[in-house]
Amino acid sequence: MSELEEVSPPPRLLLITPPQIDLAVFAAALPEVLDAGDVACVQLRFPDLPVEARIAAIRHLVPLIQAQDIAVTIANDVALAVQVGADGVHLEAPSLKAVRAARKALPDGIVGISAGGSRHLALELAEEGVDYVSFGPCFASATVDTPPLESLEPLLWWAEIMTVPAVAVGGITAERATDIASTGVEFLAVCSFVWSHPDGPATAVAALTAAVAS
Repeated sequence: MSELEEVSPPPRLLLITPPQIDLAVFAAALPEVLDAGDVACVQLRFPDLPVEARIAAIRHLVPLIQAQDIAVTIANDVALAVQVGADGVHLEAPSLKAVRAARKALPDGIVGISAGGSRHLALELAEEGVDYVSFGPCFASATVDTPPLESLEPLLWWAEIMTVPAVAVGGITAERATDIASTGVEFLAVCSFVWSHPDGPATAVAALTAAVAS
């Protein structure tokens, strides 16, 4: 390799919370999980929690995560992200109108989107100033109902033509992380592999970080 050839840093981790939690247990374990590897951001989602429990969990966890100098985003709820002082929002079903509204509400915050495998949607919304574009599911996933991408080509394509960071999501494990990292993606979004790991979520985070660093 030439000394002038730029080497991209390994992708960082974006942790997506499990669909539901016991807040006390989850909050007690979370600091160790976040310390176990290179976690850049936590996305608070909790789709299976009742509304009041979801809001209470988010209010409790946002400052806990931010205290470790890690960004925190809220899935699909711009108003709540503003209310609780989150760092931003992730839009799972984005539109031009939704992205513009999110950017207006969070002018200095993170606005990320899910593009699935749609290159057109990714390009269209990148022009609106989103902070990252998520592609996937890269593999079959227990937390995503849609079929996986046929290949990792959208990630390779994006890395070649765009500077807006890309996130790979869906079915990511430590065993698959190296191949995904080779696409040039900036972040790996992980959920089931971390929270369902037989040796615990901290072990999973450490394994993912080691896999992309090797």
